[in-house]
Amino acid sequence: MNAKNLLTLALLATTAATLAGCGGGSSTPPDTGSYVPNPAPTPAPTYPTNSGRVTVTSDYAGAPAQSVTVAVLDSGINSQHQEFTDNGGKNGVGGAIVSGGINTVNAYDNAYPTLPQTSGNLDTTNYQWNSSQYSNESYHGNFVASIIAGAHTGYSGDASLYIEKITGYGTASANVIDFGFSDAANNGAQFANLSFGYDPISEYQQTANYENSVNGYQGTVRNATDADWVSWQNTISHGLGMVVSAGNNSLNFSTSHATAAGWNVNNPLYKQVLIVGALSSDNSTLASYSNYAGDDPNVQARFITAVGTNTGADPSTNTKYGQFMGTSSAAPIVTAAAATLKSYWSFMTPAQVEQRLLDTADKNFNSLWNQNNCGTSGALNCGSYYYGSGRLDLNAAMQPAGVVVTTTAASVPTSASAQSAPAAATGISVPASLAPVAASVKAASVGVQGFDAIGRNYTLNLAPSVSTFADPTQTVSYKMTGFAAKFMQSGQPFKTLDQ
Repeated sequence: MNAKNLLTLALLATTAATLAGCGGGSSTPPDTGSYVPNPAPTPAPTYPTNSGRVTVTSDYAGAPAQSVTVAVLDSGINSQHQEFTDNGGKNGVGGAIVSGGINTVNAYDNAYPTLPQTSGNLDTTNYQWNSSQYSNESYHGNFVASIIAGAHTGYSGDASLYIEKITGYGTASANVIDFGFSDAANNGAQFANLSFGYDPISEYQQTANYENSVNGYQGTVRNATDADWVSWQNTISHGLGMVVSAGNNSLNFSTSHATAAGWNVNNPLYKQVLIVGALSSDNSTLASYSNYAGDDPNVQARFITAVGTNTGADPSTNTKYGQFMGTSSAAPIVTAAAATLKSYWSFMTPAQVEQRLLDTADKNFNSLWNQNNCGTSGALNCGSYYYGSGRLDLNAAMQPAGVVVTTTAASVPTSASAQSAPAAATGISVPASLAPVAASVKAASVGVQGFDAIGRNYTLNLAPSVSTFADPTQTVSYKMTGFAAKFMQSGQPFKTLDQ
């Protein structure tokens, strides 16, 4: 090997050593012309959401959550939007965000081929939003569905959506709506959201009035009203809870929608329906466009309000969002709350869930509750006149009703009158000499099941109520007192030390 080659090797070795130790001294950095830096880390995606939402998707006070099927009677959805596909398409308790659906218009035509057809299309499987099918396909249903149970914008982490595509436009047939409620009930829905200007209670009463005038339904569907009657009877027998938007015309719902004959407690749908008004974006006053409860106390009792401005999923792309306003936006919040409540206490009927939401609605958020000069008479409570039962408060609805009680009975109590002890008065005292027993009692008192006034179970931690006390029979003073008493009883005299 000649000197030139030796020099080349030495230079190569020096270069290698320089690169290997480029972090110290005055070493030459690598040639930037051939250096490829690591790519910058991809930032985590951000998603819009609704900051005021209340979602509870883990055990609540010992009650494990279950998916609750909620029907959305509306226009179709883009089921590929990320609101419905993120998290593997699963809600917070492992159920499907979208469990399925039906084209309700076509299903109605299939069910009653002898009646006037509404679409002429008998494909019942397609509930998708499809702008190529309808040039003015409504985005409405996609927004509503995402506010109920979307992965990021949804108000319920426990709802599983069943889509009833009752229209492709902005209007829907009353006959198809009635059929949609019935079909939703048949497919396991506990609640159905209808963000349309529609009053189920009055619609049922009109159907009932017709059937009564023709001596009742005879078992054969002769016309669309007979079909409605069949739908309503099925909806009632299943106990489906219906949540309906109040409308956006700044009108008195008692006079513009409800009929005196329909809105009474004897109507079989009365305890299954909630009407939802919209609050302003700050959740403090009635939105200027919202219909309000009005004079009828029966309407007030089934009327509840929620914020009417929310972020929802725009179906035109799989990642697009937009602002959605109106009572159509407020209703799905109440539907989501109902689903959440039902998911923890599955034994509650939809009617019981809805009543709990009404009973715990907030009446302290607005000063109108302190005024009694509203309505036609000029003497009605203004809070009830405008807000009905009040503002939705899911947190309050989740809290125990009345006194939480414990029981040793084999069955769960369904009221506070059950034979059991109030949890607040429960306490166990163990003598200090039995400290190991006290420790065992504490350990066993962590998961005690308590029940509220409507039979809902809560897990109680009674360990802090377990205490120890000093056994007086084990103290020196007690023992000496006993010794002296026995000595005196023996008749032996005391003697002094000098004796």
